[in-house]
Formats: sequence, structure tokens, C-alpha cells
Amino acid sequence: MSALSPRRRRALLAAGLVVSAVVGSALGRAYQDAEAPPDETPSAPQVDAEVLAEALDLELPPAPRPGGRDVVPDADGGTPIPGRARRTGQAALRSRLPLPPRAGALVSIGNELDAHGVPMNLATFETDAPWKDVLAFYARHFESKRWPYSDVRHARGLVPYPSLSATLVEEGLQLTVMVMPHGDDKGSSVVLGLADMRAWSDGTRAEDTGDLPVYPGTHPLAVRSSGEGRTALTVSFDTKDTPATVEAFYRRALGERGYTEVPEDDLPGEQPPGPRMLRFTGREGGQWSLALSAREQGTVVTAQGSAPAQPPGGRP
Repeated sequence: MSALSPRRRRALLAAGLVVSAVVGSALGRAYQDAEAPPDETPSAPQVDAEVLAEALDLELPPAPRPGGRDVVPDADGGTPIPGRARRTGQAALRSRLPLPPRAGALVSIGNELDAHGVPMNLATFETDAPWKDVLAFYARHFESKRWPYSDVRHARGLVPYPSLSATLVEEGLQLTVMVMPHGDDKGSSVVLGLADMRAWSDGTRAEDTGDLPVYPGTHPLAVRSSGEGRTALTVSFDTKDTPATVEAFYRRALGERGYTEVPEDDLPGEQPPGPRMLRFTGREGGQWSLALSAREQGTVVTAQGSAPAQPPGGRP
């Protein structure tokens, strides 16, 4: 595998944020390029986080103090409370993303990384299972947990790997599963990601939803990224309205902004089970894909959009 320049790695990482604001293909490449951990490492070895951070222009948080491994800070920033279930971290990632059959050992990619303002936890494993079986396993897992999820077919120009993204609105988290087939039916590398979108949102002044109309009465969470000549947005929110009401709103609102809906029969590939999928294309190369997931008390929406990059001062 040829080496990637630091600029190329950063561009791919930014593109990966489209998937779920978690991980880009550069992370998988960086992991494959990293030296294998020594034999004496624990059963869940840590890939050298400093090597990854330097290669990807990421920032590592300060190392935890000894004795604080089982202590979780209070949500209000007060005294840590022993025994409270972790919301983020490698343990939280493992508890929310189990390994499928035929998976190898799960290897942590650092303890926590910060990708341009998004705190994330990453881990990877190898498998000889077909990539479709891997995604099917996680799709069933997301459905069993009632976590709304979607794939990212329309973003393949930015992230050329099969991926799923699940949104945990109540917890302010996003989960990502990205499968990188080795080719010639020789298995795949799988990258799992958990992103703390609440922390990212708390650090922003306003949500930038581009030209996606904000659904009335909602407070969306949005992440913008750019790379490979395109900009992209991932927007998530929930509402007490039904999926049919949300669907009607976006058909009208996006139509008024020059978007045309792509009929379901024209969408490439098999349609994923679970959420209702809508896709729209614009006259200037923009596109939006919306996943509408029904809940007992309304609808959870994950919208993924992309458009050609604009010159400084322009907006996609």
C-alpha cells in the first residue's frame, strides 16, 4: 500500500466525518501502516496513538491519572462518581458495538482522539467474513437497540468504503461501522467508531445546516467537513411528529429550494432495512439523503448532504 501524504490523510479524515462524524478512510490506512503492537501487550492491545495522531494531525487528550480508570466524571463537572456507566471511551465503544462471528481480536486505536473538534474512540478488527455479512450483523444490532441508522451510498465519492452510521440522540453519540475489503475475497478490516457529538456541539456557537431547511421546533446537531473537492454535512435531530409529516415537509421545502427527489426505484443497490430513506439532488450538484426512523414518540432524522466545494465566502 502506497504511503499517503499528511495533507491527503487529513482530507480523508475530514471526508470520513460525513459517515457519522467519526472516522475516515485515513484512519484505516494509518492503522494498517502502524507497526504491530508487541507480543506482550494485553488481549485488547493499544495501537500507538501518538503515531496515529501525528500522521492524522489529531490531538490526544492528557493521559488519565493513575487510579482513575474506574472513575467517571460527573456530568456537571463535579466530583467523579465511582461505578457510573461510561458514556464514552473504549469500554463504552465495546459495550455498544459487539463483535460479529468470525471477527479477530478488537484492537484499540489509541484511547481517545480528537478529530477537528470531535472527540472519538476508535477500534478495529480483522475478519474473513464477507463485508455484506458484517454490515448486516450491525444493522440487526442497531435495529434490536432501536437506534436509527443509515448507510452512506451517496458519499462513496468521499468515503469509498461500505459503512453504517447510527445516531443515539438521547446520549448525544454517533456510532460508525466502516468495512474496508481487502480484495480477492481475502477478508476485510473493520473500523468501529464512537463520537461524542454532545461535546462537539457544546463547543460550537451555532449549528450550520447548509441549505437543509431546519424542521420546525427542532434543534439539530450538525457537522460540516470538506475534502476531495466537496463539502459535506451530517445533520441529526428528533421530533414528536410522525415520519409521514416529516417526509411531507422535506419534499415541499427541498423542492422549493430547487431539489428533485430521486425515486426509490432509481437508487443504486439494495435498500437497507429499517429507516425510511429519501434522496434529493440539486441543480448544482448538491444532494441530500434523509433517514427517517419511527419512534414511539415521534421520529429521529439523520440527513447526510454533499455538494461541490465553494470558493472562500461561498456556502454549499
